[in-house]
Amino acid sequence: MNMKIVRTQQQIEQSLFSLLQKKPYAEISIAEITRKADVSRTSFYRNYENKDSVLAQFLANQYQKFIDDINKHKLKSLTEQLTVYLIFSKRIQVL
Repeated sequence: MNMKIVRTQQQIEQSLFSLLQKKPYAEISIAEITRKADVSRTSFYRNYENKDSVLAQFLANQYQKFIDDINKHKLKSLTEQLTVYLIFSKRIQVL
């Protein structure tokens, strides 16, 4: 994937999560997100349909990383998978 696209998406995600620490999701506008991310509205809409799609894509990416991690380590038992899931979840909270 193009690194500029990845960087733009990360800036948008981080801006949204930063704004969520200060105000409710419903009160956050695309304009606020783009301003905080220092990207244009065009860049935002080139990557996302709306702010819901930012969250959906973030969660889908995190889920895929989790599945890839399980497959990489060939975890079969539920205990092993839950352990990895809990460790993975803790890493996400740091973001």
